[in-house]
Amino acid sequence: DLAIEKVGRPAVDMLVKVANGNGDLRRRDRAARALDELGEEARVDVVALRMSQLKRAATCDEKKPLVVALGKAGDVRALPTLRAQRPHGGLDGLLGNDTPSGCMKTDLADAITHLEAKLPPDKRPPSPPPTSTKRTVARSSFFRGR
Repeated sequence: DLAIEKVGRPAVDMLVKVANGNGDLRRRDRAARALDELGEEARVDVVALRMSQLKRAATCDEKKPLVVALGKAGDVRALPTLRAQRPHGGLDGLLGNDTPSGCMKTDLADAITHLEAKLPPDKRPPSPPPTSTKRTVARSSFFRGR
């Protein structure tokens, strides 16, 4: 607040360092808002800020808009952070409970797919094999009681 109200434009460089630094997320958010108020929003690394916010978000409802924003930003630096939001199995899925990313399942998959398409072909993950309607794998005799 002091930087905006009392110092103004001369504080821009300091605010940029805070907004783009690795410090306290609340301070980084406030510095980014201050830069926006001073007309210097383009100097904020929004993707890095959103990734930090996503890592610290507690609920799926807090994470979802950040996932969407990162997907729309089109910056492949966000891929590891987005991939880390995928469910990793566990008891929630087995017990039929919602996973921590359940509310954004489609949004998360879309964001990851969108960003992976921007990778060079040699860096893209392999495509999954096509699914078939026929079962070609023999069932184990264990399940047939033999």
